[in-house]
Amino acid sequence: MLSLFSCQKDIENINVKGIIIDSQTKNPVENVEVTIICWYYGNSPDQSYKDKFTKTVKTNHRGVYSVDFDKGAYVEVLTSVSNYMDGHEVTYVEKRENTIDITIVPK
Repeated sequence: MLSLFSCQKDIENINVKGIIIDSQTKNPVENVEVTIICWYYGNSPDQSYKDKFTKTVKTNHRGVYSVDFDKGAYVEVLTSVSNYMDGHEVTYVEKRENTIDITIVPK
């Protein structure tokens, strides 16, 4: 008998990176605080998220951020910088390299 449900599992050794862009000028924004929340399943028997890792970094002069995690299944990326509205993006992790670019809006 074939199962109609696929088994969800964590992806090992993932990287989450991206560029933060100003919505008006289309230029990269430096010194943006980027918080990445990486949820993982672990050995959860009911396929719910077991726990999370959280890392916070700042963008460089090119607006780039990058972080590594041991494992993950779902990622939230939040941005915070003065004179801009906060940004928020989410995605499921389906591969080791994950690019999440965010366009932020000036206040």
